[in-house]
Amino acid sequence: MTPTTLDESKTETPEEAKARRNAEYLAMLDKSFRELEEGKVFVTTIEALEALTNDWKL
Repeated sequence: MTPTTLDESKTETPEEAKARRNAEYLAMLDKSFRELEEGKVFVTTIEALEALTNDWKL
């Protein structure tokens, strides 16, 4: 496999790229779980969303 170019001064091996993507994904999951614990979520049903869209139709 060929390395990925990050910028002119550094290239990243496929293993490093995978590790970086995994770290980014885990950080996103941590943020999502933190928001869930803080109650920063919106819970609804398909029926409620459909009712909202029906109100918008002309």
